[in-house]
Amino acid sequence: MKKGFLLVISIMIAAVVLTVGLGMASITYKELIIASYSKESQKAFYAADSGIECALYWDLRWNGNQSAFATSTVIASKSTDIPKCNNVTLPDSSGTSPASWPFSSNNNDATTNFQFSLSDNELGEPFVEVTIAKVAQQPIANPLVVVTTITSRGFNVKDSANLRRVNRTIVKTY
Repeated sequence: MKKGFLLVISIMIAAVVLTVGLGMASITYKELIIASYSKESQKAFYAADSGIECALYWDLRWNGNQSAFATSTVIASKSTDIPKCNNVTLPDSSGTSPASWPFSSNNNDATTNFQFSLSDNELGEPFVEVTIAKVAQQPIANPLVVVTTITSRGFNVKDSANLRRVNRTIVKTY
């Protein structure tokens, strides 16, 4: 009778040890997944931050404090200093050159869009879409007061079909 009892105890101890081991493995796996998403979220946030910084620079510091982006029906002045972010000449979302950036305009308002990747590997690396909206304050004052809103959407990867794509958005108004 004692021999059978010892076998049952050893099987129960082995089952408890196996259960604890599998539970720890499951927790470790979930922590790795969470850490991976955190890293991807950080990439997307830094991409959005890069877009905001680039747009702010070209809006506030370009060509002697003159905006590179359109305001109302006035297209930004042309300059030999072509807007670039991350050493990439900025095309707008339709792919045209910066010197001919189209913009949508409604009365004294204008919106300009551009996008760029943060590396040469376009599909697998962080990507940014930026929208600069300039809205004339109502009623129209003299001189014209324009409120600018920059919206920067950062993505951890450009490929929109990627199931692990993360989006972080930063909005700046001034």
